[in-house]
Amino acid sequence: DTHRIVIRQGDPRQMFLSSGEGVYYSSDSGETWTHIQTRTDRLGYPDAMAIDPHNEDTIFIAGAGNPPRTWVDQQEGTSNAGVIRSDDGGKSWREVSNGLPQPLKGNIEAMSLLSHPDGVELFCGTATGELYYSADRGGNWEELAAGIPPVSKVHHNRWFLPKEELQRIEELAK
Repeated sequence: DTHRIVIRQGDPRQMFLSSGEGVYYSSDSGETWTHIQTRTDRLGYPDAMAIDPHNEDTIFIAGAGNPPRTWVDQQEGTSNAGVIRSDDGGKSWREVSNGLPQPLKGNIEAMSLLSHPDGVELFCGTATGELYYSADRGGNWEELAAGIPPVSKVHHNRWFLPKEELQRIEELAK
């Protein structure tokens, strides 16, 4: 269940892989991997990932706190999504969520990083149709849009529908 791989430009042998089982790191072009974030960590189901081009020790990860099939069972259908950042190459992580709803309902399924001479901006889209923006490397967030079509991979948005609607759609798909 590989979600994404990011490679350090300064040393292409170093790479990070997000998956349904957390995050892995390789320093030898993928020959061996170390599990650096697991299902029990804050983002146990990470998806989007980016490396800060100004400082390759800064890594951003966005995703869910738990796997998709549990989202429908959570109170109010939340994935417990968030964004975490490492400033030491993945050795330690901290949540960067100031301004994001707590809990964030839909999973963050897309994240884009905009790099410019003055810094880094982040954009995150959710499976429930919200778009969030940070002008300061994830330090502070604001909602740019709500009610847009779901930013979702393969039916992940369905887990956030009311149970009756989810059942109706699954019946139609048969």
